[in-house]
Order: sequence, then C-alpha cells, then structure tokens
Amino acid sequence: MISEKKAASDLLTTGFAVIDETASLAELTDESLEAGRRFFALASEIKEICSTPSILEGYRPLGKEYSESPDRPDLTESFSLWPRNRSRSDVLTWASCLELYEKLRILITPLCDIAHAVLNSVGTALNPEAQAIRFQDMSYLQMNHYEPHQHKRDYLQDAHQDGHLLTLVKATAIGLEIRTNGQFHPAVLERKQILAMPGSLLTIMTGGRIQPMYHRVRTHPEVVSRQSLMFF
Repeated sequence: MISEKKAASDLLTTGFAVIDETASLAELTDESLEAGRRFFALASEIKEICSTPSILEGYRPLGKEYSESPDRPDLTESFSLWPRNRSRSDVLTWASCLELYEKLRILITPLCDIAHAVLNSVGTALNPEAQAIRFQDMSYLQMNHYEPHQHKRDYLQDAHQDGHLLTLVKATAIGLEIRTNGQFHPAVLERKQILAMPGSLLTIMTGGRIQPMYHRVRTHPEVVSRQSLMFF
C-alpha cells in the first residue's frame, strides 16, 4: 500500500489519490461487494424492510436522490451504515440484510484508519503543528447498486461533488469518471485499488489548496450489474 504521506501529497498536487489495498483489505472489500450483489438481487419488498425514515440509513430505492436536478434522479439503489447506529435494535433485526450489514460493519474500521492517516498527513503537510483529528462517528459507509443495461440515459449519476472531507471509493465495473484539468476522464483503477476524492469540506479546511473532485457515473449498456463501495 502506498504511504499516507504519498496519498496526501497526491491530493495536494493532483487533487486525488489512488491507494493500493493490502491483501486483507482487498478481501474485506471484495466480500462486502459480493454480499451487496446478493442483497440487491432480492425482491424489492424484502429490501424495503431494511429502510428507515432517513435516506442515509439502511436501504434506499432507486430515484430517492439526485445530483443536479430532481427530474434526473440518480439511477442507483443504495445501502448505508453509520457506525454510531451499529447497536440499534431495529437495524440488527433486519434479517434480509444482516450479511451485508455485518460485512460493512467490519469494513468501516480499516477504511476509517486509512482516511484518518491520509487526512492527518495532509494537515501535517500544510502545518507541522496541526493536531490529529478523529471523525469515525461522523462517517458512514454506503454501497450503490446500478443496472446500466436497464437505462437509456448517458449518465447513471450526473456530475457532483460529495461535500464531505474525503470519499474513498471502489467499484466492480467501469463507469466512474472524474474531472481533472477541466475535463472528465474515466477513473482507471486496478481491482485492488481505492480512489480517494476530496469534497468541499476539505477545500474549506485547506484554505482552497485542495479543490473538490467532481465526478459522475457514465452508463455502459454492456454492464449488467455494478456495485460501488464508498466511505464518506
């Protein structure tokens, strides 16, 4: 795995970073993505048992969120887990999503450790006296499920930035595009790599040194199913 200092340097110089997974992390992310594939293949009425009033907890059906305009909803289902809610009785009784929930619960700690290390290295690079920050209880893990072959639109998600400090993302298929030097380009990642994308909150905290990474998801009709895993 590249060092957190190298990832921090890449964020400061190129606006994003590609992080190599360790063997153990790659195994955890692959298991989570496979559990997600099985969960999203369930019937809608079963998945919706795992919904909550908040769209950022549990299952969210297609069409509940948009990037630019409400008449162009994101063409994705999702499932989210917040660490601070891990002991909630209603979450733990979701029988149909327990496998996915448990895989994400295990995965969130190593991803949070990576984010902590990278962001604290950014802080040190900008100010050697910067204090380390911890934010695990304010972070969450989300998995998106797309079926590109079902849609005619050019983009499954329109261009947007996440508005957070940092997003760590890994996907099972092509589609993600990132904007660099004013142009959108496919995000080219190996199977055991994670992309680190800054949000506007990091822009504020670095005095504008790191700009938010705008990204979108292009429709590739030849792709039947696509899962993406995002740590916010």
